Amino acid sequence: MTDKTIFLIVLILAIVVALAILKNGRTPDAVGLRQGRLSPLPPTPNAVSSQTEDEQRHVAPLAFTGDRQETHQALRQAITGYPGKVKIVTDTPAYIHCVFSSATFGFRDDVEFLLDDTSHVVHFRSASRLGYSDLGVNRRRYAALAALYRRPPRQ
Repeated sequence: MTDKTIFLIVLILAIVVALAILKNGRTPDAVGLRQGRLSPLPPTPNAVSSQTEDEQRHVAPLAFTGDRQETHQALRQAITGYPGKVKIVTDTPAYIHCVFSSATFGFRDDVEFLLDDTSHVVHFRSASRLGYSDLGVNRRRYAALAALYRRPPRQ
């Protein structure tokens, strides 16, 4: 390989890495509520939701633990009790958006909870910002958060 070829390969790799870092650091447009529901999932398989019709990526909504305030508090305890780095970005009485970061590479996943007063369930959405496959990380996170949520409240 010539020096020019090596330079072009390094340049292309640097651009790809820079774009990935930018995408990983930016909240996707798909985060948030759309007509009272969590946003649809991306076409990639690296996400799960309780509001999707896709059986492969569907998770069950969580039942309220009492009224909305008690449920909200139980969600906050589950989020803060989850091992690893998490930042709560938006926290309203009916909606929570937080960002979980992986320990090794700092990959970020957006996790959302929608408290539905009508059906007394909490809808859940977890989506990776980067990549195609998440190797089941979002589904495992849902299971861990659901288990923490169902634990009796801390005194």
